[in-house]
Amino acid sequence: MKKQPKKSTPQKSANSAPVDNKQPETVTPQVDNKQPETASPQTATVTPPAPVTPPPAASTEKSKEETPKKEKAPSISAAVRRIVVKNPAVTATEVSQKLIDSGWDSSDVEKRTSTIATLRTDALAIIAIAKEEGCWK
Repeated sequence: MKKQPKKSTPQKSANSAPVDNKQPETVTPQVDNKQPETASPQTATVTPPAPVTPPPAASTEKSKEETPKKEKAPSISAAVRRIVVKNPAVTATEVSQKLIDSGWDSSDVEKRTSTIATLRTDALAIIAIAKEEGCWK
C-alpha cells in the first residue's frame, strides 16, 4: 500500500486576528416561585365590567356612502364584446380600429390582435346561441 503525501494546510498570517465562534452568554432572570397571595372570598369585592356599547350603525353607513365609488376602466374583453354586440357584422380589423378610436393605446391594440379576433369569434358564438334560444332580437 502506498502512502499518500500529506496535504499542506495554509498557514495563518501573523496579522490575522483569532475568530471567536462562541455565542454570547445570556443571563437568565431568577424566577420567584412563591405563590401570589390571594384575597379571601369574604373580603374580595367584584366590580362588574363597564358596559360595552357598539358604535351606531348610522355612522358606518354614512362612511360607506361618503366614499366615492371608483369606476373601473372596461377591460379589452368587455370593450370587444360590446362592439361586437352592437354590430355583429364588424370584422376583427374594424374592432381594433374602434378600440383605438375609443381611446385604447394603438400599440397595445396591435399586440392583442389575436386576442381581439378570438374575443370577437367568441362573442359571435354567444350571439348565435342566444338567437337559437330565442333570447336575441
